Amino acid sequence: MPHAEDPLENRKRQARRLFRAVEQREPQALARVEKQHPRFRKISAGLLPRPFRREDAQFVISKEAGFATWADMKARMLNKANLTASSTPAPESTWDEAIAFLNSARFQSHPQEALQEALVARPKDHYLQRILAITTEHPWMLKPGYEGSIEGMLWDEEFAPDYSEYLPEGD
Repeated sequence: MPHAEDPLENRKRQARRLFRAVEQREPQALARVEKQHPRFRKISAGLLPRPFRREDAQFVISKEAGFATWADMKARMLNKANLTASSTPAPESTWDEAIAFLNSARFQSHPQEALQEALVARPKDHYLQRILAITTEHPWMLKPGYEGSIEGMLWDEEFAPDYSEYLPEGD
């Protein structure tokens, strides 16, 4: 039976390779660091403005994966592994959790990936299914700044009163 690779171990190996490549002053590695790490924005002729540590390599790898920090990425991966290994289904999210998800840094920066990851963890979650339906019907809502529109549509569906009983009946 083939062995499934641990995604976190894979990211750790990537960070070690990046760290070694920066130590060797490889141009591609330096360009990646300069692009992703705010403390290394100006690398000139292979000269780093400060010592490059293993934690810096991990930070770059996590940013390239769409996370704010290595800790965020690690927590997400461990949580995903625990949810996958669990035999009990994940609970449905609450309204507040759904809104927190829409406002999360992960959804803000990579909405499609964040939604797919959440759906893997909670495939039958009502709010996630509604977010998927809304963004499938209105893909422009996945652009930054439209989370409030998604929230508004969810609110309308969830809490807006049904006035149909007060409308006049047709002839």
